[in-house]
Amino acid sequence: MNTIKEKLGVLPIKELSKSSNFEKRAPKKIGSEEYVYSFVKCVLNGDISQASWCRELSKVLGEPISEQALQAKVQFRHEEFSQKLLESAIKHTMQNNEPHSCCEFLSKFKSVQAHDSTCVKMPIGLIASFPGSSSRNGTNAMARIQLSMDLRTNSYHKIAVTSFRKNDQSYGMEISKNAKKEELHLFDLGYFQKKLLKEINEKKAYYLCRYFKVSLFKKDKAVNVVKQLRSLDKQKVTGWSASLTIGKKERIPTRIVAIKLSPEIAQKKRAKAISKRKQDGRKEYDADYIYLLGWNIYFTNVPSEKLSAKEIFRIYRLRWRIEIIFKAWKSKFNFVKMFAKQQYQLPSRAIIQINLILMTIIIFLTKWYQLLFHLVVAKTGRYLSLLKFSGMVKYQLDYLHQLYKNDLKKLIEILEKQYCYDSRKDRLNFVEILYYKKLT
Repeated sequence: MNTIKEKLGVLPIKELSKSSNFEKRAPKKIGSEEYVYSFVKCVLNGDISQASWCRELSKVLGEPISEQALQAKVQFRHEEFSQKLLESAIKHTMQNNEPHSCCEFLSKFKSVQAHDSTCVKMPIGLIASFPGSSSRNGTNAMARIQLSMDLRTNSYHKIAVTSFRKNDQSYGMEISKNAKKEELHLFDLGYFQKKLLKEINEKKAYYLCRYFKVSLFKKDKAVNVVKQLRSLDKQKVTGWSASLTIGKKERIPTRIVAIKLSPEIAQKKRAKAISKRKQDGRKEYDADYIYLLGWNIYFTNVPSEKLSAKEIFRIYRLRWRIEIIFKAWKSKFNFVKMFAKQQYQLPSRAIIQINLILMTIIIFLTKWYQLLFHLVVAKTGRYLSLLKFSGMVKYQLDYLHQLYKNDLKKLIEILEKQYCYDSRKDRLNFVEILYYKKLT
């Protein structure tokens, strides 16, 4: 418990509890610090049930706490406290966090932000607050978590918890709302909308996303992408870049960049797409769509003198980092399983618990990873794996903490031998893509 208390000491828990009215007066039983400490213990134990939380809270307070007493502390008015704790944890990841000495072309931007979301299945009792997808088997309850992070500093900028039905496109305008001059924003097709690109461009920020079938123009002449690429194919040309505008009315400045894939990779992509389509029982893709799967095609407003086509291809691959983060949340911290067997009378408890789980992950994984990553690189030249390190945080927290305080040299040796990326000949891992000067 001392480890948990020390790590949580970076958060102004008491101040936030008062400003959010979590504690209106001196607590009779459950104080804000004990409330948070005990729940973090539950997260690390992998059981966030109300009964488990009561047991941990009783241990911390030294007296038995009933489930009714805890239930009184997970009401709607307590959501703000959990949200402020999460926001405070996010700010903590951005403090004293210098950009990595990564690829020189990333340093051309104020920040390089990636955006993505993941879904968490919720108990069916929460379907009114977290409506999910509908199918022949009915409708399920599903929460969607949006994450925005800076790849240069490995810090989180924003996390938002919404229902599944607030999809990426409807959330996308939050990206443009927070965009700042000289930032580069990476996102996938789910976020694509013309208004988003237009507002990012107007703020003198940059965007980079996958190609979306939309009206394109070269001055006043419509551009047919498929026709253009087929023509290049005949000439044995494997790349194309052009300055165009998007939308018949909007005329948003963009640069299209296309890079032809090898026949082997293109064949795998097409086979996978066709197989998935058949499983879903939907109509087959048209010939143009199948043809375009043989190319990587991007939209961006970054000028060619700032980023080459190869650099764009490499930068977009970095967006995969968020997928690794989501995998760490789910596979190492059992994010999904913790909600699987829960029963909720109030949606407020689910919202509070999601916020506190994310806060726990940020304080105990994200911030620690930022610090130790730099130390391991400086001492050994090797790169600490986020997934492997997540396992150490989850299962050996006290041991990790004691080594960090008392024997940092030994900790770095252990991390180097057991928790760094393995060398692979067939492909580069995330940090190799991020740091290596050589373009691949």
